[in-house]
Amino acid sequence: MTSPVAQQPATDPHAEYTRRLETRQAEAARTWNVVCRLGTARLLVALMFVCMAWAATQRHAFGAGWILLPIAAFFVLVSRHRAAYELWSRARRAVEYYEDGLRRLDDNWTGHGVSGDRFIDPSHPYTSDLDIFGRGSIFEVLCHCRTALGEERLATWLRGRGFVRTPSQSADAPAPQPAASPADAPAPQPAASPADALTEARARQQAVS
Repeated sequence: MTSPVAQQPATDPHAEYTRRLETRQAEAARTWNVVCRLGTARLLVALMFVCMAWAATQRHAFGAGWILLPIAAFFVLVSRHRAAYELWSRARRAVEYYEDGLRRLDDNWTGHGVSGDRFIDPSHPYTSDLDIFGRGSIFEVLCHCRTALGEERLATWLRGRGFVRTPSQSADAPAPQPAASPADAPAPQPAASPADALTEARARQQAVS
């Protein structure tokens, strides 16, 4: 009997990434429109505050307490604008992620990521030969880190720090001793009988006397 998982058709990675990219692009555009509208509203409220402050202090058109209304509205808009900007930032990062994924699928990723040039060490035994760092390197295709600390950790793993011995360390290290096999172990000696022990004791006594 075929399982339900096996009956599901295989999804084309390129088509799936394209679909997700279009979804994230639409979300990024929608959230950016919200960010722009809230930014415009903040500017209008700030201008309203200036006009009301002038009217209250110079024209005495109304009490100064009314100035608190645009101040409160401004802080509310600041909070909502910050939240909308965070949503747009996450959507934009998702867009960049799927764009990078499509470039990898199309084999067009060279030069679009972090090259890791700052981790190049000419004295390392293999990173230069294997193109671990630099443009079009393994580091560039693997690195999706968001912080410098994450990039350093990935570079440490790729350099094999802590897993690969240098030639000097290998030469100075003592060679491992092979474990003794059961055939090489000394044969057990049979235990002496009481009569033999008595005879040996008498012989030692006579030798001493």
